[in-house]
Amino acid sequence: MKNKIKNKIKNKIDKIKNINASIKNYFKTFTFKKFLKILLLVVEFVILIIIINIKILIGNWCYLVWGLLLLGVILILFQNKKLLRYVKGNGVIFGNRGSGKGLLLNYLIVNDKTKPYCNVPYGDKTEDINVGEYFNVLNPNTLNNFIDNNIKIVNKTPFEKYEGRNIYLDDVNIYFPNWADNKLKKEYPSMPVLLSISRHLFNNNMVITTQTAERPYKMLRELQTDYGIQVKYSIWFNEWIPFLRYFCFTDYIYYENIESKGLLPFESLNMLGELSKGIRLNAGTSIKKEYEARNGVIRRGRLLQRKSKVCYDTRYFHTKVFGKKP
Repeated sequence: MKNKIKNKIKNKIDKIKNINASIKNYFKTFTFKKFLKILLLVVEFVILIIIINIKILIGNWCYLVWGLLLLGVILILFQNKKLLRYVKGNGVIFGNRGSGKGLLLNYLIVNDKTKPYCNVPYGDKTEDINVGEYFNVLNPNTLNNFIDNNIKIVNKTPFEKYEGRNIYLDDVNIYFPNWADNKLKKEYPSMPVLLSISRHLFNNNMVITTQTAERPYKMLRELQTDYGIQVKYSIWFNEWIPFLRYFCFTDYIYYENIESKGLLPFESLNMLGELSKGIRLNAGTSIKKEYEARNGVIRRGRLLQRKSKVCYDTRYFHTKVFGKKP
């Protein structure tokens, strides 16, 4: 009994010592930057207190302020969810180097309930994919087997893991560049069929990212036809901007028809110019319908994400190639 009490007392003393050691280590490594971050937290806290108690300062005008804040939150959520309504089927996300393709892909993956496969890890949201295995699922069948109605039965058991789980391929040009056309035709002869009937085979979709929509292997490119998204730019808000420092922003254009890439949404065009002043609204609506009938639906969108939800490593291939993090 005495030993138990002694052990309890000893454990408590050890815990206190550990806490003291942690406090000492913290102050040993305490820097001016840490001080500024603490100060920024205090500023944010004070601003929140002011907003909550704003009625004391401005009376009934506070309802307007709260209403505007609520409206802003609703608009952000609406803009974010709009992207999920667009991405149905197989698609291509493209944009310049560093434009934020990975950020947009991150949002799709985080909101994907299928526990998808990806060639680049996105935290615990994805599972690594063996790219070569997936694109050779139909072997020994080729396009000719389907044309001749001479399809050889494939044992699906090793591939059941792909059932109902979407596929994401980031920086697809690493695996399937257009310049390797002849090599890829020989090594993945059944890829065109797989991409065409993946919904039949596994009830899944595939999304790829690339710098330009023309760079991936043409078989892959031509069959990723359900939609395209061009990422224009992204903003990773500076860590010293109150509140915004917790977020990142992405601006993009959605194309229902990937062949229309480069065109602007109808709303961004001044197609009628000065003449529009004398034309009724329904005339403008008719022109919009004609524009979208020719080019498909084109929409500009904006995405705001919390940085804490971004779970991909922008230097992943450094670790993969050199065996260590930069």
